[in-house]
Amino acid sequence: MESSEVKVTLTPKVEVTLATDNPNIGELVDTAVLYRDSLDVSAISVTCEDETFDAQSFTEIVKDSIKQLIEAIELERGAFDKAILSLETKDSQK
Repeated sequence: MESSEVKVTLTPKVEVTLATDNPNIGELVDTAVLYRDSLDVSAISVTCEDETFDAQSFTEIVKDSIKQLIEAIELERGAFDKAILSLETKDSQK
């Protein structure tokens, strides 16, 4: 099977190219995390020149996955901020 390229556009200026036969999902995740504050998940798009590739379904998978990733990061950030505030409060009471 010949490999094709799948282009995932995260923002108008940020695009990740994946190979259909061996996609580097780690690169996609790393890039999504890097740009998480400026991402509009609904605007993410996927294109592929291979007509047999289901770009529409893959787009939905990418959007859902990135949305869940960003939500998880926000939850962790909230828990971290709460823990830091608690430590700072305890420290200032000494």
